[in-house]
Amino acid sequence: MSDGKLTTEYIHKVFLDPKRGAVKTTEIYDELAEKYNEIVRGFQYKAPRRVVETLASLIGDRNRAGMKIMDLGCGTGLVGEALYAAGFTQLDGVDPSQGMLDVARSKGIYGELVCAYVGVGNEKLSFPDNSYDALTIAGSMGVNMMPCEGIYEMHRLVKPGGYIINIVRQETVNDIEGFKDRLEPMMSEMEKDGKWKLVSRVLFPDYLVDQGGVIFTHQWGVDGTVASESALRSAGNLLSQVRAPPPAPWPDGGPESQRSPCCGLAIYNKPNQTTEEQQFKRPVGNNDCVVVWSFVRSSVYY
Repeated sequence: MSDGKLTTEYIHKVFLDPKRGAVKTTEIYDELAEKYNEIVRGFQYKAPRRVVETLASLIGDRNRAGMKIMDLGCGTGLVGEALYAAGFTQLDGVDPSQGMLDVARSKGIYGELVCAYVGVGNEKLSFPDNSYDALTIAGSMGVNMMPCEGIYEMHRLVKPGGYIINIVRQETVNDIEGFKDRLEPMMSEMEKDGKWKLVSRVLFPDYLVDQGGVIFTHQWGVDGTVASESALRSAGNLLSQVRAPPPAPWPDGGPESQRSPCCGLAIYNKPNQTTEEQQFKRPVGNNDCVVVWSFVRSSVYY
């Protein structure tokens, strides 16, 4: 089924008919579960590789095996297989199709697998808040699948500073009712509320043989500001290379300093500052390098 026209017609007829609804569509996924990987090969499905490339580019030399990953809408485990092969071996998954989950389980790459819809009503998944270093979802938002409200559960599951990689069919973003006028505005509203920050929005033409995709990458943040631990460590490493006198208290009588456990910079409670804000400051000659920290994550300024 490598012909583009046939691929589009098949997907819309079998999976994306809005008259069918989510429950009936899930039953179709159950019926096709054993054949699904073969069907998808005919679509020339590129999303699993893109997920791995995106996540790898974000984390640098971080220990992949030490990261907990949620594969949301995991299906038969195509994305999970790609992640596992790349060294991300702590994987959990969620999908509403038990048949698809049975195939995923047979691959022996997942820890916990849960059969559930996401973003429907006010139901939360059984996983605790802030459980994962990263969450990936590929092709599972759209008609008869996860609604726009699923982004709230994505955010809940990820740790502060963690990443959410969401690949969506381009037609869903541009043309599909219920998504084209809602999904990106809802994402933007979450950013305004300080829930996360958009790291990148990338178009790629070969999501399927005849369909482009959009990769949305967000990082969990507080008060609209995000910085990774590695960025703070880099700042600390930079300062450690400079010969400087020990940190002194603020001139106007601030309290004694402490050391940041993540980057080694001196922590000062600046007078008249809110309890949620601190300033990291270490004198370097006549110049200061200042890192402003909005208590859980923040931006680094030089």
